[in-house]
Amino acid sequence: MKNKSIVTGCPALLYTLLGPPISVRQACRLRGSMLSYNMRRERIVIFAAFCGLIKLILAALPDSVILASFCRVPAEVAAFYYGVPLEVEALSFTAKGVTLAVTRACAATDFFALVAAVLLTAQILREGWRWQQLVQLPIAWAITLAVNSLRIVALVPVDAVFPKDHAPVVHLLAGVAFFLPAFAGVWWHSFNRVSYGNHKERKETPVVKEGMV
Repeated sequence: MKNKSIVTGCPALLYTLLGPPISVRQACRLRGSMLSYNMRRERIVIFAAFCGLIKLILAALPDSVILASFCRVPAEVAAFYYGVPLEVEALSFTAKGVTLAVTRACAATDFFALVAAVLLTAQILREGWRWQQLVQLPIAWAITLAVNSLRIVALVPVDAVFPKDHAPVVHLLAGVAFFLPAFAGVWWHSFNRVSYGNHKERKETPVVKEGMV
């Protein structure tokens, strides 16, 4: 731990020796900012690696797997909500004069990759890598199905108002309205726990001064 402290304190020491005169408190703040920067960089690298890997795996899966695992549940939820039958083969239903078909483009696999990457990254930063952390994948899958189901339910009254020519733009905006706040909430909740845990650990670590032992 002493060697680690020396290494992490080097930027502050160099700045103190070579830069303009600063106080001890300013040097400690500089060291803390360097540690915070390294943590953010590590978080971004791990998150990007997980997100890219999950997206590659999902892209390699056939349509049948994606439709069964990501599209069927939201289609069934929306059809049940409006009390209309669901065409299982096409995963489509008609409600309020609007016909919606839940295709692979509506599967929200990109959102799943983002959420799964956030949950896995936060867990690794808290506890390190363990195979048990793969339980975050079904959690991300459940979050994806819930948010996408709400989005599809909301699309029916929205599509009934706007003309069909505007459907692509309307669906894009609806996706942003639902997925962006959900992703921001997952990000804040996950990494806020990491920051709080690190702060609590630093606060509870006893400080032993030289000469006291």
